Amino acid sequence: MTRWGALVVLGVMVGCLPAGGGGGGGGDGSVARDGSAGDVAPGPDGAADGAPLGDGAPRPDMRPAPDMRPAPDMRPAPDMRPAPDMRPEPDAFVPADMRVEPDPDRGVEPGPDPDMAVEPPCAVDRDCVGPWGVCDEDRCRPDPAPEVYAATAIRFIEPANSADLLGAIFDDLIESRALGMLFEAGGYEAGGRYVWYMGNGVRRALGYAYRPGVPVPQASGRWWEDDFRGLLWSPDVRFAHRLLVPSGTVENARGELVTCLSDWRLEGEMTLQPAARPDGDLGVYGLVYAAMREADAARVVFRLGNGALIRLTELLDQADLRIDTDGDGLADAYPIVYEVDAAPVDFIGPPPPEGRDPDAPLVNDPACDL
Repeated sequence: MTRWGALVVLGVMVGCLPAGGGGGGGGDGSVARDGSAGDVAPGPDGAADGAPLGDGAPRPDMRPAPDMRPAPDMRPAPDMRPAPDMRPEPDAFVPADMRVEPDPDRGVEPGPDPDMAVEPPCAVDRDCVGPWGVCDEDRCRPDPAPEVYAATAIRFIEPANSADLLGAIFDDLIESRALGMLFEAGGYEAGGRYVWYMGNGVRRALGYAYRPGVPVPQASGRWWEDDFRGLLWSPDVRFAHRLLVPSGTVENARGELVTCLSDWRLEGEMTLQPAARPDGDLGVYGLVYAAMREADAARVVFRLGNGALIRLTELLDQADLRIDTDGDGLADAYPIVYEVDAAPVDFIGPPPPEGRDPDAPLVNDPACDL
């Protein structure tokens, strides 16, 4: 498929994507509405707008204008990123079979330097300078818990030939309020490691909650200081990230409209860090540096307005399929590198770890037929 052909398909596709669920059916995947506090779509600015999921969601002409998106000057400046010769060796953090070769002009691969973690002494919280600083057992440690953040923008860097198309898809998913990507600060665990939960959220009457019955991935890692980027958090091991991408709505056998979800799976590295926002709030900036196997990309499906299905592999440029994950000499994965901006939001779900099963199966309604 040519790039122009893919863009035409995208225009048809996103025009019929749901805003998180249908009027009478399961707004949470295959889970039907129960008549309780209705789901309200996640607004791109984290504000409560009361827009119901389904037919009441904002139409394309009601979405925020481009000049309402996070200003470019709020993103980390290129000269604040580590110089190429100062970046960590990629194979120190990403196994060779999943490694994406670094490109000095297109981002930085994350990874902590053990010598750069600092926890200065303190007596009270005000002794701790910098974002998210708290005094814990006479040492300053960053701890944004119990804050929860919702993604407001995603910018793809890789795959290079398909980055613009993927960016357009995810921009539309966020702005049409079909996708809510949550980052929840989970706090410290035994051994001093810090936990983040990253799952799919929906907005209800009083705030955000995770979609019921779907996996909520989590990762344990540590905070560290980078001379160029400042305070960072990254997982201890390669991170297997799952994101449930809306794949359209269908009517099931009971006459209910249900949202179909596809399993977006990545393996690699990521960092999270505090980021000032135009409204004065402290948000989160994330950098994901990973890969998606072609077999996993084929399982990500979008439904067109005529009911036809199109797979992610049909939208991606095959020139980007350049990673060999099994050592057989054949490329079988795409490099996936993207930046995420997220804003603080109200969260009404139970405290962790309740309702945060990373291994929950994804069960779509049989009518989805993905």
